[in-house]
Amino acid sequence: MPNRFNVQPEAVLLYHPWNGRFPLQTDIEQVEFTSPDGQRVTRPAFRHQPAVFSYYVHGYENVAPAGEVVLQVRFTPEQPGVYHYRAMRGEETIAEGRFECVPSDHPGFVQVSRRDSRYFAYSNGSSYCPIGLNMVEVPMYPRPESGRHFLTTDELDTLGVREYRRWFRLLSQNGGNYIRLFLGNPYLQMETEVAGEMNLLGFARLDAIVEAARQYGIRIMMCFDHFRTFDPSQPKWMVKVLRHPQTGQSPRDIADWLSVLSTLIW
Repeated sequence: MPNRFNVQPEAVLLYHPWNGRFPLQTDIEQVEFTSPDGQRVTRPAFRHQPAVFSYYVHGYENVAPAGEVVLQVRFTPEQPGVYHYRAMRGEETIAEGRFECVPSDHPGFVQVSRRDSRYFAYSNGSSYCPIGLNMVEVPMYPRPESGRHFLTTDELDTLGVREYRRWFRLLSQNGGNYIRLFLGNPYLQMETEVAGEMNLLGFARLDAIVEAARQYGIRIMMCFDHFRTFDPSQPKWMVKVLRHPQTGQSPRDIADWLSVLSTLIW
């Protein structure tokens, strides 16, 4: 079956991502990969919004959609050689193809050391000692008022990925190789106030940050959320706003929220 979709071509570097994009209407659920040694693994499809990054005259970032939302699948090959893949909807094969994984100097994933479980190591066996810090969020600056010097508006802007890239460069130059990244801050907030509805451009920002970290040899531990309460009378940074998509109802407290996660109904 010929490959008619936007998937990464013939060669992928070892421990670098393979990306496949498929139109939403294909309803592809997963892609099955067969490695050079015959093992099979699957990776799920997810909704992805291609994005373009641009910067205002003051250097502030703007992220905008670049085309239609697609289904995307990512896979990281762990051994050199030829991989075969097939994109599937249920048991039906929608597309198939192959690519070659070629050697690279990337050391691989961070994992528990096979030599001594008290320590971390890379996939290639070399040791990994995390040296770094928390990177909570990028600063937000008042937007300059158009055409008027030294005056600002109430709207806020950020340098975005460029700020992270600068931080990564400085961290790497000083021997750092690790950060803890908060995903609950406004810049990286993927969840909207409606349960199940996601801000896909937030994922585009995260993709760009991860790629910048890769370029500087920095590993990321992601903190998915850091709210404390649903009580709107509490400080804003502690509060999570979430509503049911049909009823508009919000959880009463953390226990109610955990109950919702387990039952999927409020």
